Order: sequence, then structure tokens, then C-alpha cells
Amino acid sequence: MYLTVDIGNSVISIALFNAGEIVDVFNRETPKALKETAQANFDTVRPIINEFKKQYAHSTFKKVLISSVVPKLNYPMSFVIKEILGVDAEIVLPNPKTSVRLDVDVPESVGSDIVACAVGAYKFGKGPFIVIDLGTANKYFYVDDKHVFHGVAISPGVEVSFKGLVKNAAQLFNVRLTLPAKVLGKNTPDSLNSGLLYGLLGEMNGFINLIKKEVGDNPIVLLTGGNARYIKGAVDESVNYVPHLVHYGLYDMLVNGNEK
Repeated sequence: MYLTVDIGNSVISIALFNAGEIVDVFNRETPKALKETAQANFDTVRPIINEFKKQYAHSTFKKVLISSVVPKLNYPMSFVIKEILGVDAEIVLPNPKTSVRLDVDVPESVGSDIVACAVGAYKFGKGPFIVIDLGTANKYFYVDDKHVFHGVAISPGVEVSFKGLVKNAAQLFNVRLTLPAKVLGKNTPDSLNSGLLYGLLGEMNGFINLIKKEVGDNPIVLLTGGNARYIKGAVDESVNYVPHLVHYGLYDMLVNGNEK
């Protein structure tokens, strides 16, 4: 069995693969109180991997690949996986050699999660694709049918926007995020949820149209990311919801040695 690990700003996600398909996904919140040194951060990830080992005690793992946007956790996670699971874990390096070519000014600046999602897109067709990844940040990017990545637009994620709004508005308060039945809210929770989530839908549809106009194509649209769960039931039927797209890309990179 193979493991792929995605260390995000909000969630650490571990996918188990067998014969190229996801068997299960283990998610835990990313630790917030990070230290300055790798040594000091071992204890922040050790409980997560210990819990993972207990849950999958009867599994054996051949290879592990880690994607991370939290650099302070890269080495601690790799070390602890080796220590507890007994398997070496590779880390996706900047501008990795994959099946996708990064046609951008500084390829090393493209996040490993974005690269993995771009690679994973081709599990769902030959392309071209617009990939929408809704997480701590909203990411919108385009990859063509020749496996070329043409750039990305990044905006604040819905929860980041929500926290900023509540912090800076004295009469607003935290509510549970859920898509209301109507756009025009008749109470504060519905009004906040409408602005945030219908606003996100509007942003998403706007970017889809702008990207299509810019590339002069009609790409397949893939939707992924943790915050996609709030709006996936309201998106256009032409948008394909793929909750674990990043893991499919990481698996492709893992079994093909990060190079094709």
C-alpha cells in the first residue's frame, strides 16, 4: 500500500492507495503552535502519525510522498513517518519533474499542492482543465491538453475572509458555515452565509468565464479542496467535484518517481 501526505495550512491529509485507487483518507487539523526548529516540531506531528498507525495497524506501506505548504513541518513529518511507520518518505521539492510543465516566470514558486492537483487532473481526462482548489486560499489554474500549466489566480479562502469580516465588524459574530436556501438572508447567520458562500460561487463562476475567455477553450472544470464541501451541491452540473484530487496527483508522482 502507498501513502500520500498533503500538509496544508488548515489540514494534514493522508491518503491510502491500493492498486491506484484511494482506500481511505485520514484527516487531522494542522498544528498551529509551530516552533522555530525542526527538532522542536517533532512532537507536533508525532501524535498524528501515532494515531494513524493505531487506526491502520494491520497495513504495510511501500512508499510515501509528502506535499507541504508548511515548510517547518516537512522534515519532522518525514522523520516521524520513518520512525513510526518504518518507511522512507520523500518530500515534493520546488519545481519537481512531473508529467506537467510549469509555464510560469518562476517555476520554483508554484506550491507543491498546486503541482499535485495539476498532475492529478489527467486521471479525469486528457484535458484541457480548469482546476479550482478551495482551501485556506482559493486557487484557480489552467492546464492544457499538452500537460502545460499556464498560471494561477489566488484569492482569500472563505474561512479566511469570514474571520477577517467578523474581526473587523463590531456587530457581526461567528456562525456555522452552511449554504442558505435563499440569497437574501432574513437574519444575520443567513445573511453572512449568503455573502460568503454565494459570493464564493460568484467568484468561482467569474473566474471560470474569465479563464475560458483568456485561453479561448472550453476546458473540463474540476473542483476540489476542503471548502468545496460548502458549495458543491450548488455548482453548475458541468463542474466535476473531486475531493481528493491532490492525492491522485501525488500518487502519480510517487509511483512514477516524480519523472516521466
